[in-house]
Amino acid sequence: MSQHAPIPPGLMFTIAICTVNRRHCVERAIDEVLRQISTVEHARLVIVDNGSTDGRVEYLSQVALTRSQLCAVKEPRLRLYYARAKAIESASGESIVFLDDDP
Repeated sequence: MSQHAPIPPGLMFTIAICTVNRRHCVERAIDEVLRQISTVEHARLVIVDNGSTDGRVEYLSQVALTRSQLCAVKEPRLRLYYARAKAIESASGESIVFLDDDP
């Protein structure tokens, strides 16, 4: 198992995941990212739903109510370009990191 460098105190950043109809994958991705950033004061996770029909909207709404680091937004225009643009618009901090929800 590799060791990760500590995140500098005070660093503000956003992790963004753009997804559509992959609820089973995005749930695991959200859990893992939130676990890793749980002790980082200024980290934020933005999930962009790009037109899902698999019940993800309800799931994201529930999780966002209990996890202050999670922001869930919708982008109705299909295509990764639009989803990433929405993520950038919703991001905060000095950096943004894009992750995929692939297993």
